[in-house]
Amino acid sequence: MYKAILSDLGGVIIFFDHGIATRAFAEVCDSTPEEIRDYSFRSEHQFKMEKGFISGDEFYRILQDRFRFRIDRRKFNLLYSDIFVLNPPMDNLLRSLKKYYTLCMVSNIGPIHHEFCEKKFDIMGIFNYKILSYQVKAMKPEPEIYRAAVAKLGIKPEECIYVDDLEKFVEAGAKQGFRAIKYTSHPEFLAELSKILPAEHLRGHNT
Repeated sequence: MYKAILSDLGGVIIFFDHGIATRAFAEVCDSTPEEIRDYSFRSEHQFKMEKGFISGDEFYRILQDRFRFRIDRRKFNLLYSDIFVLNPPMDNLLRSLKKYYTLCMVSNIGPIHHEFCEKKFDIMGIFNYKILSYQVKAMKPEPEIYRAAVAKLGIKPEECIYVDDLEKFVEAGAKQGFRAIKYTSHPEFLAELSKILPAEHLRGHNT
């Protein structure tokens, strides 16, 4: 019997496009979107922030020193973060499933994006627990972040359903004992859930 649902954030509950930020930043400095992308979203700096090794302030100073953005810190946070859109079917589903299961978010995320998402998306407030990489200083697919979720929930891994959009993270979750499902599309995800959850728990959601 499953007692908890563990869900990724980006690529499952919300979708994102780093290109929105890099193009916006390119308009307020003298570098290209590609240069900004490689030094921020695809860099060791992003990794260090998401793993809690550097703060959001330190991340900002590193990028500001490199690109000399013609904006203040508040505007930087907005341009860096305003890249997300809600996935409404997943929003609706999780709100329904909360009646039956403990909800736990497991996400690789840094403090700037976390603060933005908490303010923008009401769905963030429905989770019983959030296991965030920068807070636990471990990132998927490292086993420590999954173990942190199990410890917080106080149940067995076999009692957890885990959903993520990246195959390597799904495989890592399965190795920890979760019933791991890859999120490729909402209809496909519902079809997988219908195989393992009572029909009444999915009532009102087309499979």
